Amino acid sequence: MTGPIMNLDEFHETATRFLDGMIDHAGHERFEQALRSDRMYRDLYRELAQTHAELAWLTRWQVMAKDQTPLDAQTTGGFRFVKPLMIAAAVALAVSLWFAIALDRNTTPNASTAQTPPSVAMLTNTENAVFAGDTPQLGSNLQAGVIRLASGKAQVMFDSAAVVDLTGPCEFEMTGPNHGKLISGRLEAYVPTSAHGFVVDLPNRVSVKDLGTRFKIRANSEGDAQVFVIEGAIEVTDRTGAQWRLTPELSAMCVQGVAHLRSLAGCIASVQANNDLAYQIAPQRLDEDVLAYIDRDYQWNAVDASGLPYELLGAQYVQTALADKTNTQLTVTLSLNRPTTLFLFASEDIPIPGWLTRMGFVATGLKIGLDLDSTARQSLGRGAGVSIDRRFNVWRLDVNEAGTITLGSHWPDGGNRATPGLYVYGIAAVPFEPDGKPTQSNTSISAQPPH
Repeated sequence: MTGPIMNLDEFHETATRFLDGMIDHAGHERFEQALRSDRMYRDLYRELAQTHAELAWLTRWQVMAKDQTPLDAQTTGGFRFVKPLMIAAAVALAVSLWFAIALDRNTTPNASTAQTPPSVAMLTNTENAVFAGDTPQLGSNLQAGVIRLASGKAQVMFDSAAVVDLTGPCEFEMTGPNHGKLISGRLEAYVPTSAHGFVVDLPNRVSVKDLGTRFKIRANSEGDAQVFVIEGAIEVTDRTGAQWRLTPELSAMCVQGVAHLRSLAGCIASVQANNDLAYQIAPQRLDEDVLAYIDRDYQWNAVDASGLPYELLGAQYVQTALADKTNTQLTVTLSLNRPTTLFLFASEDIPIPGWLTRMGFVATGLKIGLDLDSTARQSLGRGAGVSIDRRFNVWRLDVNEAGTITLGSHWPDGGNRATPGLYVYGIAAVPFEPDGKPTQSNTSISAQPPH
């Protein structure tokens, strides 16, 4: 007979790290294994989750009551301050309920459930969710069928433990315990080891199969879709039968069921400002809620709920320094290792400097938002279009060969230290595509069909 996976003290410590969001991947896998192995662990975790949620809410409510007047507590800033804790509490309780019900359901059949169509998933979180048609309750079991989310966000955990976050407007069909279909809208999926092989079908006979990963998909009402890998890999099969293995360095645009691939390989080899500030290539790709600067916790975000423009999502980007906002002599030199399309984010609150157009940058019409850091009155928002404090126009320059390029200061011509809205620009880069279109799947791009 084998002993328990972990003793009670170790389980308590692991569960606490999970609830605090501090658990690593290996710990998460072992924690999930313990929950699946014994109802004792599930019952204990349910009690811990409820206590954790109640204490977290009570602590934050006391802080808010102490620091804010009753009128302040009704402001947007007040709700923004406590909302993340409310969401975390809901997730903790919902996940514990899922383990207690879904796992025990699979091990304790009874006559009353034999005539009921089996559920395939559970609604584990909502945020400002408005459903079209029937409104599922948080923590409710979901049978195969379509969720129609008019607005807001909803999270679904499949019985396999695959998790999808839906952003409205969105139509998503649950077709099995490890299988779904995105009809239209946006989703982000996280697939743990237990759910490897999770499949999301798309319109026009396109499918996305998990190979151990997190990924995002957008699908529009015309049936076209965009697919991005956050980490790991996926397999995309289009209507022609072509299969492609995608990683974070490769995205796909599916038009009328045919996959067009776009390289997101790194283009910037190094970055250097003309001072002692350590400008750096960001360790992650451009996405919602990524840090914009090396010296602030300001974040780049989409300006609305539709998400970052396809041209920018997944791009390599540079974290500049806000300490340079009054530096009229700033220059930034980039070393490019391949032909590159550069994007520069310039604050829409001030005129652009003359060097920008003289170098050949052109306006794209795209915009990106900046979420300023937390204060006593507000906190950083989470997700596309949430808590956007400043908006930036996106400019583009195509550089058709490797080499170095030097950018000037963000200061407008004739500006001074009293000029409002001074923010150091953002920089992003993707490989240059000479025809301006995504690369066809049958070209010599570095993607390889999965073995």
